[in-house]
Amino acid sequence: MARFKYTETVYNYTFTPPSVISEIEFQSYKQMLKANPNANIFKETNVKKKNERIYFLLIVGIICFLVGMIALFSSEDTNDAPGWAFPLIFVSIFFVLHPIVNTGILRSSINENRADTERSKYYTDLKSLIINSSTYPEFSIKYKAKYGGYVYR
Repeated sequence: MARFKYTETVYNYTFTPPSVISEIEFQSYKQMLKANPNANIFKETNVKKKNERIYFLLIVGIICFLVGMIALFSSEDTNDAPGWAFPLIFVSIFFVLHPIVNTGILRSSINENRADTERSKYYTDLKSLIINSSTYPEFSIKYKAKYGGYVYR
């Protein structure tokens, strides 16, 4: 019996908080946030938007499959089924199979979304630490308590 062998590539995206920022960076961010408290201290990415295509294909495939099956089974005889039911089911299988067969792509996108969420949370927390600290040594101690690492002395 023939066996199919394939390699599934799953990219493992992770986010590791960097070591504490320097005093110069702290002062720069502090001045920027004093001028505009709503400013972002990091560049937003479009990771979620990029990966939405995969989820969209999966959801559209499932919906098309369900609509096709309902149309197929709503008629008393498969010969009486609407003409579009079979093609819809056939096409929906490709929409569902694409993310499932390419599970490496699907799992990689989940890992990438998780890492981007962690990155966004880190920078939001960093912004809060900067705003709530009046001096760099105070910031450094709070940062160490939260993330570990270097403490200014």
